[in-house]
Amino acid sequence: MRIGITPGCPCGIGLEVTAKALGHLSLPGHIELYYGASATLLEEGARRAKLQAQRQGNRVCMNGTWIACRENTEEILADAIRPGQPDAHALAIQRDGLTHVIAKAQKGHVGGIVTAPIRKAALTGMVGGPFPGQTELLHHHLARDEKPPL
Repeated sequence: MRIGITPGCPCGIGLEVTAKALGHLSLPGHIELYYGASATLLEEGARRAKLQAQRQGNRVCMNGTWIACRENTEEILADAIRPGQPDAHALAIQRDGLTHVIAKAQKGHVGGIVTAPIRKAALTGMVGGPFPGQTELLHHHLARDEKPPL
């Protein structure tokens, strides 16, 4: 089974929270992880969380767990992402990561999604919206029934 992971806010705690969680995982062999943003962004999260990360192409290894990262993404310079200073680029990273992982789930390429913390402004203007949060967004695009999430 492959699990999709969204990047979260690169200017908030999203990158560190994601990296810390991934850096402390011990997964069974049949579970694969897929990060919906660039390997550079995941490496930056590991750096902020003070974790060791090893990169090979579009894959990053933390604590013995390899995470496949999204290919064909614009390389992000770590110094261009300023913690505590969200901008349009940071909102786009969050929105793009979410929609990319949702599309992977719709196609059956991931069987589950783990979302990282985002800024609500990243949900503005998304198809089918407005959405008060990620749960409602995921329900809109992936639910097989009409019952709203609790």
